[in-house]
Amino acid sequence: MDKSEAKKILNETREQIDILDKKILKLICERTLLGKKIAKAKMILGMDIEDPIREKEIENKARKIARKNKINEKKITKIVKILTEMNREEQKKVMGR
Repeated sequence: MDKSEAKKILNETREQIDILDKKILKLICERTLLGKKIAKAKMILGMDIEDPIREKEIENKARKIARKNKINEKKITKIVKILTEMNREEQKKVMGR
């Protein structure tokens, strides 16, 4: 591979990453909106915002996917915890807490 080809590959790959980033961010927005629906359901059911059992299930699923795809489990768990916290914040807004 020469420099010209390497630069082309670099630019094409970066474009693909930009597309993926946009999709990921859109999915995060969708996930956050679902948190609002969950909050409404929890209010009717008289449930707390925090659900440690469900949160652990989500983390375990993420670790399993990370392991299967040979990516860093700890970092994936951090990402999932951030997403969970974002949902929790949305639920607090909806529930007025």
